[in-house]
Amino acid sequence: MKGNDFSKKISCPNFHNQYSRLLDDRKKINRSVRSMEKTIYAEDYEEHLKTLLNCQNYDLHKPDCRNCRIVANLKKKSAEILINLQATA
Repeated sequence: MKGNDFSKKISCPNFHNQYSRLLDDRKKINRSVRSMEKTIYAEDYEEHLKTLLNCQNYDLHKPDCRNCRIVANLKKKSAEILINLQATA
């Protein structure tokens, strides 16, 4: 799949709301020059991920929920790497 096409396949308003925020945070991180700004935006990014990972509507039997969880966990790992890189910079 190209780009973010996978996100269109998840049918969940909570996912789309949080995913939109994640994309905005990611753009802010990429545009930031200062290390401290990147860290702040990465922490915001992580908070939006926590919202997805702690979804009260999560249902193991729904493919959308499982896919959302996979996406959120992958993005969480990338956020942790970014935060750790910024901490060592």
